[in-house]
Amino acid sequence: MILRCINTLSLKHVHPLKGCYVIRHYSTLTNHASKLILNSKNNEQIHTNKEHSFGYVYRFPSPATSPNDLIAKNDSVVGMKLMDLSQFTETRFTSDVLPPTLSYGLDRVIKEKGVHPLQSFERKAFNFPPSLKKVHQPSEVQLEKLPQFITTSRDPILHNLAKQQQAIYKGSTSSTTGALSQIYYAFSHYKPVQINMLTSKFQTTHLSAHFTPASVKPISLFLRYNDGIYSIDSDQGTNARGNQILLDLGKTLEKVLTTETDQFEKLLTKNKGNHVEAAHQDSYVYLKLGKSLLRSQIDCHSPFLGEEKNTFDLKTRAASAVRIDVRNYQRHTNYRINKLIGLEQSYEKEYYDMIRSSFLKYYFQTRIGNMAGIFVAYHNTSELFGFEFITTDEIAETVFGTTYFAEESFKITNYLLQVILDGVTQRLGNSKTIRLTFATDKSSHALNIFAIQVENDSGWAEPTASITTTTNFSETNKQRLERYRKQIESVNTPVYWFQLNILTIINGIKVRGHVSLTPDDSYQLYYKLHEITAKDRPYSDILNNYVDTLRLSKLYNEFDE
Repeated sequence: MILRCINTLSLKHVHPLKGCYVIRHYSTLTNHASKLILNSKNNEQIHTNKEHSFGYVYRFPSPATSPNDLIAKNDSVVGMKLMDLSQFTETRFTSDVLPPTLSYGLDRVIKEKGVHPLQSFERKAFNFPPSLKKVHQPSEVQLEKLPQFITTSRDPILHNLAKQQQAIYKGSTSSTTGALSQIYYAFSHYKPVQINMLTSKFQTTHLSAHFTPASVKPISLFLRYNDGIYSIDSDQGTNARGNQILLDLGKTLEKVLTTETDQFEKLLTKNKGNHVEAAHQDSYVYLKLGKSLLRSQIDCHSPFLGEEKNTFDLKTRAASAVRIDVRNYQRHTNYRINKLIGLEQSYEKEYYDMIRSSFLKYYFQTRIGNMAGIFVAYHNTSELFGFEFITTDEIAETVFGTTYFAEESFKITNYLLQVILDGVTQRLGNSKTIRLTFATDKSSHALNIFAIQVENDSGWAEPTASITTTTNFSETNKQRLERYRKQIESVNTPVYWFQLNILTIINGIKVRGHVSLTPDDSYQLYYKLHEITAKDRPYSDILNNYVDTLRLSKLYNEFDE
C-alpha cells in the first residue's frame, strides 16, 4: 500500500473562517419559505415543484445561542499549565485505495440537499429502486465475506507509519472519539447543543438540548505498548452488546449501498458456495496530530463533492423506537418514519436524536478523516425509509454553535488527550497494557481518569457475557450494598486515580458557565493533571469511586448496577 502525504500545517495558523457560510435565522427567510415551514398541512408542501428530483428541506441554520453566562470569582491558575498549540501541527496521509461510490443513483442525495425518502410520502411512488426497501437480516448474509475490522494494535500498516512519523500513540476514530467527547464535556462544561433550527414543535415542548445520558456515560480504552508505541484500543467490556443487530446491519447496509444488486446477491447465504469476488479493500486516511497518529476509515466518495473533500462516512440509523428498545428490536418493525417534521415518526425526530446522541462523535470522526460529511440511511431493521447527506459544517454548527468553536474544540481535546496519556504512561511506564476509564463530573466539570495495569492481556476481543434483560426489583438495600461490597473486594490490582482540571479565560474573564468561542475572542486555556493518592483521600475512597464509575459505564458484567 502506498501512502501519500497530503499536507502539513500548523494549527496555530489555520484561518477559522475559511469555508464558513452565513448563518440565517427563520426571520430572514423569504415569506414563501416561512409559509412552507410554518403553515404546511402535509409533507408534500415542503418541497420543490419537481417531484422525484429534489430533497425535502425543513430546517435552516440559526444563530448559535451559548453565552458564557457565569464568571469565575475565586478560581486561580496557580499550579496550572497554559495550553500551547504553537507546535501542535497536523500532517495527513492517504492510502492509494480508492473508496467505493454509491450505487442505485443515490448520488442524487449528495447533489440535492434535503431528505430523500425511498418512497414519496403520499403517493408512495419509489424515488429509488424498490429493491432497496427490504433490509437483509444478518442471518441472510455471509458476514464473514465482508471486510473485517482491524483494531489499532493489530494494524501493521498503521504501526509502520507511526514508526516512520515518530509517533508515541496510535489510534483510530472508533478508539479515541469516546475519550475526546469526555474531554469536550469537561472543557465546555457540558455546553448544550443547538436545536433552534428545528420546527416550532421542538421549541415549544421544551425538549432537552443536552447530550443524552447514554452518550455522556463513562468510557474505557486500552493502551497497549509494543515496539516503542502505545496503541489506543477501545474497550468492548464484558457485557454482551445489546446493539449487536445494529452493528451487523450497519455492515450489511454499507455493502448494499455501495454494490450493484447482482454483486450483493452473491453474498446472501442462499447463494453460499457460489463465487464471491474478493471484498473491497478498506480505504484509510491517517492524521498525524502532535504525538499521535490517528486512522480514519473512509466508507465512500463522490465526484459531486469536488476535489478537496469528496469522501464521507456511511451511517445506517435505526429509528428511535428501535434504538430505545434495541434488545427487543423485532417488536418495533411496524414503526415507520412516514413524515418530514413532527415529534414522532419523522425525519426531524431522528435528526433531533442524532444531535444529542451522535453528532459530537460524528464530528470528531469526519474531522479526523477530512471528510465532507455523512450519508445517513434511515431504517427500522426491517426496511429502509430514506436518505440524507449532512455536511461536516452542519454537524459542527449544530453541536458547537460555530465551525470556529468546533475547530478549536478539536485541537483542544486532542491536545489534552495527549496530556493525559503522557501523564499516565510516565506514571505506569513499565506496563505493557493499561486500561483507562474516563468520566466527567457534571458538577465540578473535572475529568476523572482511572488507570489499572492489565496482566495477561489477551488483546482485543468481542464481549462474551450473556445479556441481562431483567432487573431484580426485589433486592433490598442491604443486599445491594453487600453486592457492591463484593464488587469492590473483587478489584485485586492497584487503581490509579488522575484528575484533569480545566480553566478557560475568554477576553480576560474566567468562565464557569458553558464555554463557547467566536473568532473575535481571545482565550487562554489552563489545565492541571494530577494524581489523587492515598495522601489526598483514603484508598477506600479511590476504590469506591472507581467501582462506581465502572457501574455507570455499563460495560462490565461483573460491575452491574
